[in-house]
Amino acid sequence: MDSDLQFNQDLAEDEAEHELRIVLKNKVAAHTKIDDQNQRIEDVVLLITDLCFDGIRLDHNCQQLITYTHDLNGTGDITHDRFYGEMGCNGTLSLKFTSPVYLWLLENM
Repeated sequence: MDSDLQFNQDLAEDEAEHELRIVLKNKVAAHTKIDDQNQRIEDVVLLITDLCFDGIRLDHNCQQLITYTHDLNGTGDITHDRFYGEMGCNGTLSLKFTSPVYLWLLENM
């Protein structure tokens, strides 16, 4: 089932540190279908697209500042990966930034 969600959050214009976190939880093995050749044929994933601050889409450089922490749904050690747009395992996406956001964008784009 495809669905879109838009989230907006206003921040104070003070100089402060912030962290955006997106959490995927409760994914179980039944959400992934594997064929006879052990190839994944269906999966439930969370795609993060059009991540914007003040209407400015974060480019590839900013996406490299995002950390995706997961443990392969309990089958591996806790891993801190770069984020490539898709959350396929239970875990947390984290982006640390400062406000005013436009200054942070100038420094990181």
